Formats: sequence, structure tokens, C-alpha cells
Amino acid sequence: MNQSSKLTLFSVTILLFFSHVFLLAQSTMEIYLRAKHRGIQLRQLGHHMEALKYLQEAAQLAESIEVSEEERCDVNFILGETYSELGNNEDALSVLLKYQEFVEKRHGYKSPEMTRVFRHMADFHQKLGNEDIEQDFRVQAITSPEGLKETPRLRDVLALRKYAGKIENSLQFKWAIELRARVLQAIKVMPTDNDLLVPALFEQSSLLDRLARYNEAEKLAMEAIAIAKQDMQHKLYAICQYELGRHFYCARDKGQAAYYLTNAIAKFKSSKSEVSKEAAAAYLYLGRLHLENVKLEKADKMAKKAFNTSLRCFGREHSLSIECQSLLARICCAQRKYTQARCSAEHLHEKVLALGQPHHSRVADQLALLAHVYAAEGQKSRAIPLFHRAIAIRSKVFGRRHPDVADLQTELGNLLIQVGQFQKAIVQLDEARFTMSSFFGVDNVETFTCTGYIDSLVRIRNRVENKRK
Repeated sequence: MNQSSKLTLFSVTILLFFSHVFLLAQSTMEIYLRAKHRGIQLRQLGHHMEALKYLQEAAQLAESIEVSEEERCDVNFILGETYSELGNNEDALSVLLKYQEFVEKRHGYKSPEMTRVFRHMADFHQKLGNEDIEQDFRVQAITSPEGLKETPRLRDVLALRKYAGKIENSLQFKWAIELRARVLQAIKVMPTDNDLLVPALFEQSSLLDRLARYNEAEKLAMEAIAIAKQDMQHKLYAICQYELGRHFYCARDKGQAAYYLTNAIAKFKSSKSEVSKEAAAAYLYLGRLHLENVKLEKADKMAKKAFNTSLRCFGREHSLSIECQSLLARICCAQRKYTQARCSAEHLHEKVLALGQPHHSRVADQLALLAHVYAAEGQKSRAIPLFHRAIAIRSKVFGRRHPDVADLQTELGNLLIQVGQFQKAIVQLDEARFTMSSFFGVDNVETFTCTGYIDSLVRIRNRVENKRK
């Protein structure tokens, strides 16, 4: 055989080999598709045990032939679901976790393929009723780079919104703002109605109010109201009025706050939606305004309505119910029912400490209440350290320059004047006055209060020094 014949024979051999490989691959692909489709058909007919055999075969073949990652993900997810339907959740989870690990190693955590895996895992855990795990996967899906590009799914958005609330309650405010911003971004590109967008805007507005970012909060509140006016339902209008009242109360505009809160309550009554979280909160804020204006009967009436409404909606242990009980204790204190106020304040303090979060803002709230009651009934030496602890917690949560911190410093400064600790008092009051004037201006009543205490302190100190001379 000459050289030319040898080359021709070699070429033919190579061609036959690759033809065989191609036919084998094509045959394997056909087997894979038949197995997958037969498995799906049997599963739809309810023959899960028979379907399982075909799907197991399809999943094994998918690892050895050229199929897309989406296809491989799909067949593994169907296999996992079939295991789950047969009650074999352990094998189901094992299949899905194995595939999740494979995709992450091959494509990276931030890849589009991982976004699909997150959604599959969320759907799987939803069927198992694992709400928290489902929520975690949905949050990972919607906040992934691919998830940010895609049109969001309603279920993912609702999970993210709920998760943002948890993060806010854990006092991780910076992260909560970012998550709520993503919720708003997602809702605005979805074909949803205003029932989802308006509450989301108010939730971000409320969070910004907590952080004393009042201008940003007001912009979002006004945006929500502008949208709500396009399709204004009676209850939605009442909620808008309440949210504006809450905002202006936080921003220390008491006149505007009273106007909108009163309107909100009237609308809640006329729309027969008094038994709601927003209605209870509207009563609560209006009760606080009446207490600050020393209208004790009106304050007591509003506080009791707030508590009864919250009790019907959430029960006694809910944070809103606890806020209502705190207001009732302050009203008792103002009415000089000191024993009742003290018992209530001490009980509420023990209750929030039992939650196991000693540095939460609600602990500071109850410490401040207890200090206020002790001071009112003359136990000033017990009140002072409690005020210091409350200031330390609020400073850690919100930062030192925050109106809620300044409120406590003002009350503590006044108390220190009464016990003759003038130098310590001036430190607290000067800092409080600087904070209040920074946020609300020098002409605001909050700033005037600090200035008044400082002027009083100066007069008292001068009298003391004159007597010494």
C-alpha cells in the first residue's frame, strides 16, 4: 500500500469515528429528551414512582451531554419536586443543593444561572412551607445582578418587602433603606396597581423619618399621595392622611400633624376601617399631641382608643400595643397617679427586656418612660442613671445628633438643674439645643425649650453664687 492510500484510509477511519461519536451523541440526546418528557408526563398523570425512574435517568444524562444550564437546572428541579411529592424531601433537597453548588462553582455566585437556581430553591421551599428559607432565596434572586436587570416577579418583591421590614426592626437602617429602595424600583416597573406602590413609598418615608431625614421622607410621602389621588379609595385616602400626620409629628410640626391625624381618624370612621394598624397609630399620635398640649382628658381618650384598636388587631404583646401602654402610663403620671404609672412603666420595662435585645430602641423608650415616672414622683437619684442609659442606647441606634436623643438630653438637663448639678446640666442642654436648632431652626419650640432651661439654669446658678458671696 502506497503512502497516498494509507492517508486516504486514515482519513476515512477518522471520519467514521467522528460520525459514530456524532450519532452516539445524537442518540444520547434523543434518549435524554424521551426520558425527560416521559417522566414529566407520568408525573402529571400522578404516577410519581414511574416518573422518578425516567427523571433520574434524564438527570444523569444531562450531566454527560451538551445541554444548556437552564435545561440542566430545569430537569434537576423537576426531579427534586418529584422526590418532594413522594415525601422524600431529604433526597429532593440533596438534588437541589448539589446542583446549586455545581452552578455556583462553574458560573459564580453572581451569575444569571445562580439567579435561576435561587428562584427554583424558593419555589421548592414554598411548597414545603419553609417561609423564612423561601424568603431568603427570593431576596437573593431579586437582589442579584441578573435579578436587577429582569422584570421582577410579584412573589419576589413581596418577599423582599417583608425582609426589608425585618432588617429595619433589627436596626440595620442603612441596609433597610437600600432594600426598600430596591422594592420601590421593582414595583415601578411592574404592571401592578397603586395598592402596592403607595404603601411601599410610605414605608420608606417612615424609615427616613426615624432617621430624621425629614426632607427626603416628605418627598416620598407627597409622591405617594400624588399617586393615590389617581385612584383614591376612601380607606387609602385615610391612610394617606395618617401618614402625613405621622410625618409632621416626627418633623415637630404639631399644627400640621394634628390637622392630618384628625382628618385621618374621621376618614377611618366614615370608611368603617377603624380596626386597623393605621387607625390605631393615628389615635396614638393624636394622643401624644394632646398630652404634649396638657389636654389630659383628650389624651387619655385617644390613648385608650389606640390601645383597644391595637389589641383587637395584634394582641397585647405587639410593639404598637406596648407603645399605647407607654402613653397611658405617661398620662397617668401627668394626672399624678404615680403608683399606677410606676407599676405600668416597670412592667413594660421588664417586658421589653424579656425580648432579649437590651440595646434595641424600644428598650431606650421604656427606660425613658421609667425615668420620667421616677423623676415625677421625686425619685430623682433613680431617674438620672436611667436617662443616661436611654441616651446611650438611642445614640448607638440613631447617632448622637438626633432629635430623639436631644429630647432625652433636655429632660435629663432639667432634672440635673433640680438636683443642683449645674455643670452636667449645661452639657446636656447645650448639646440638645445644638441638635434641635440644626434640625428645626432656632425659632422652633423644641429649641426654645432647651434655651429656656439654659436661661433658667443661669439664673439659678447666679442666685446660688450671690448667696455664697
